[in-house]
Amino acid sequence: MEPFIDYVVYMTYDLHGQWDYGNCPRSHINMTETLNALSMITKAGIPTNKILAGVASYGRSFKMAQAGCTGPQCPFVGPASGAAAGPCTNTAGYITNAEIKDIIKHSKGQRRRDASGGSLGFWRRAEKNVNVTYDPITQSSKLVYNDNEWVNFPDSDEITRRIATFRDQHFLGTSDWAVSQGEYAAGNGMTAGMYMILTSFAQVSGLMANFRVGLLSEQVMALGNMNDLTEIFGNLPDKNAGMQIFLNLLGMGFTLVASPAFNQAYKKFNWALRNGDTITNAKDMTMATTAAAVSISKVRAEITEEGVFVVDTGKPCGTIYPLKVT
Repeated sequence: MEPFIDYVVYMTYDLHGQWDYGNCPRSHINMTETLNALSMITKAGIPTNKILAGVASYGRSFKMAQAGCTGPQCPFVGPASGAAAGPCTNTAGYITNAEIKDIIKHSKGQRRRDASGGSLGFWRRAEKNVNVTYDPITQSSKLVYNDNEWVNFPDSDEITRRIATFRDQHFLGTSDWAVSQGEYAAGNGMTAGMYMILTSFAQVSGLMANFRVGLLSEQVMALGNMNDLTEIFGNLPDKNAGMQIFLNLLGMGFTLVASPAFNQAYKKFNWALRNGDTITNAKDMTMATTAAAVSISKVRAEITEEGVFVVDTGKPCGTIYPLKVT
């Protein structure tokens, strides 16, 4: 399959989650497991320069079975997730980085408002005992709050480090799941990713508008040049059919006369008699050249009732000189 594809998006996240119920919470973006997974696909024959490694902009969350027990040997509630849902995603077990930053930033309850001051319709409740730590082994961050809420996620610095790591190992690049989940834009409830997508559409629309204007400009220029060409050469007289027939007969007559003349000339030389094939080829080439010359002369000549007008292309604007036929 590899020779027929341009790239592979390898989603190196969700390595762990609520489906691990019965075990303890683990990092869903463990860097060691991520690199091991990438080595499997490269060993299978996919070159690194065709692989886009996945980078997450969200966390996997768990509700711990016992308040205060949040270490690596502590179980979590299941089989269904009991984790607190984020105010935007409203999904237990899945929470965006924007929502995580909100939890970390706000220690008091508040209502979110848009740019005009209107309510976005949900309360940001107060959290307690908010604690964030970085795990150098898994190369990911852990958020614990309200004594039993546990979240694993990559912070902005970790995302930057991972992008650099994949670049240094000559991967094609990274794929972010998802640009709409990184952060809220100031005051309007729109994430930075949403804003980027909307502005991208606006930029593409602007490019298309500029392209259309460019095409119209070129069209106007081309039409103007055609009008100039018509004005310059518009006074050329019409072609005379009789003179065209004369030139055609002249070319045909030259060919009919020249062929026997060449044959007679060749018979006078002993060398020509010994090299019949060479002479025949030379004669054919000469005749073809003669016919082509006559055709070219017809193209270069503009025929009128008064005679032949030769277009001198070496002069400005193709100056026309009359050549009288007598």
